[in-house]
Amino acid sequence: MFDNIDNNTKEQTPCGAKPSIWKIILGIIFFPIALTIIIAKNKKIKPVVKIVLIVILWIFVLVVGTSNYDEKPNIDNNIPDSTYEAKVDNGVSASDSEQLVTPKLEEKVVVKYHNNKHINKLLTDYNTIAEYPITPEMVQNGAYNFTANISCNGVWIRISATSNNGIFVDYNDEAANDTTIQPIFRDFCKALNSEIKDDDVDSVWKILQTEKYQNYNPYIFEGIECTYGESPLVNGEHRYIVKTNCKSYGE
Repeated sequence: MFDNIDNNTKEQTPCGAKPSIWKIILGIIFFPIALTIIIAKNKKIKPVVKIVLIVILWIFVLVVGTSNYDEKPNIDNNIPDSTYEAKVDNGVSASDSEQLVTPKLEEKVVVKYHNNKHINKLLTDYNTIAEYPITPEMVQNGAYNFTANISCNGVWIRISATSNNGIFVDYNDEAANDTTIQPIFRDFCKALNSEIKDDDVDSVWKILQTEKYQNYNPYIFEGIECTYGESPLVNGEHRYIVKTNCKSYGE
């Protein structure tokens, strides 16, 4: 009997084909009703058995319907979250972007030329404006901690610091003329006194060349004492000795 009911109510579908949704809904609604009517009109089944079968049938229907109602729709977890994607900025994380925005302060490099603070300061000031810079490798300590010997542009330079904040700079060269000394003398004078200009030094240099400011007869300008000496050599060249003395540089 139940086999006949199944054959009358079920619709055969091709292999692999899915029944349409409306057919499934109709089957769910009318199948238990039709089955209940068939059981009730069957005279071969005892009344008690009919009641039991009908109760079992509708309990089954209610259980299936309740379980389908409680099921939540299937959400595809592979769908990208638009909110999350909005936070991604071309692969740059938040920590990286903060580093890009935050300006980095450049560290000031301190170069040490000499152990004496006055000599070290003078060479530092000189190199900020020098036409012929002096590197730390070019500086040699003298016989004492307060002297430094340097060779720059073919000129021998001796720097001496005094105990009363004064500083001496001597320039010595043997050449056909004094053009090698002049730019170094100019830049050291400007380092000794930041108020001195190029024109001031050029005027002083011409005075030293023409006048006799030697040894204990210095020419003084802007707090700097200057002497200039020249003597001929047997090879036709000259020995040039220029000296500067700033008594208040370290103050």
